[in-house]
Amino acid sequence: MTNPLAKLDRATHMLAEAKTLDEIKNIMDVAEAARTYARAAKLGLEAYNHAAEVKVRAERKAGEFLKRLERGAGGDRRSDKIKNSNVEYLISEYSDVLKENAIPTTSAYRWQQLADMPELVFEKHLEDSVGEKPITTSGVLKELKTSQRKQEREAVANKAKAIPLSKRWHVHHGDMTTIKLDRQFNFIVTDPPYPKEYLHLYAEVARRANEWLFDGGLLIAMCGQSYLNQIYSMMSEHLTYYWTAAYLTPGQPTPLRQVNVNSTWKPLLIFSKGKYNGKIFGDVFVSDGNDKSLHKWGQSESGMYDIISKIVLEGQSILDPFCGAGTTLVAGLKHNCFVTGIELEEANVNISKGRLAEL
Repeated sequence: MTNPLAKLDRATHMLAEAKTLDEIKNIMDVAEAARTYARAAKLGLEAYNHAAEVKVRAERKAGEFLKRLERGAGGDRRSDKIKNSNVEYLISEYSDVLKENAIPTTSAYRWQQLADMPELVFEKHLEDSVGEKPITTSGVLKELKTSQRKQEREAVANKAKAIPLSKRWHVHHGDMTTIKLDRQFNFIVTDPPYPKEYLHLYAEVARRANEWLFDGGLLIAMCGQSYLNQIYSMMSEHLTYYWTAAYLTPGQPTPLRQVNVNSTWKPLLIFSKGKYNGKIFGDVFVSDGNDKSLHKWGQSESGMYDIISKIVLEGQSILDPFCGAGTTLVAGLKHNCFVTGIELEEANVNISKGRLAEL
């Protein structure tokens, strides 16, 4: 029996000359047999990847072939057209080819994704994988998604950078429970007041988040621990619970005498409007210390920047409906975001505007 690896070099040359889908599929079969043999015989990563690379290249070429086929609404290929209620449907050459070659639609889709991959990205992934990790179709496609996501994020960030800082922030004087805003946001990052008499505001911010957030947006609300169970319940009536993160406050602990606890952290409650599809983030954030110099309930700029920079992408938008002296807005603007604040006290509005104008 011929060693399947012996056929690989010939298959590589054949791939360059292949003109039909049947020829390309035969090369895929040869490469798959060699890949399976290399793995079973424990010939090592180099032999395995040699076969896997030929297979992925063949799949990419098959995708290029399929992309050239005419799409239509399907039907009998022996007819030139199918008529239905005065609407003419072109025959789908693409569907017929898949059927005749017994190609699953999922495989065809993956092959065309490979064909869409920029050549430099495709070749670099293969080059980086040799000798380092197994080459797989899913791995190549994951690299494609990573590359596309990076390009999209860079485009959003660059678009924001092109807009002057003075045009990237707004501070509104008003009551967050009634104020009308003419825009939506990617994130709400806020720190409502903690005393019991203000608990209803957590329900209010969750309710209004349905107006203010884009689909897939997150509400990130800092809170104390004393009424945590009630806050979870109130916010869950309006949004979907997503996660709870920890905001560490090193230094002097906050004494909670009523429960005999010295606290050095705060919960960050994260709720979503619909399905969140943003970047992956950790769930521990750190402040370098308390900062009450501008507001009695203020947070440190370092802490708010740690939250924003690790969750929010540059160029995205943030709303803080309890903006106080504007620390969240300052941190967001420094992260190249669009920021909007709402504040009830006019003196704090002016402080926020002054801080933002100085950046």
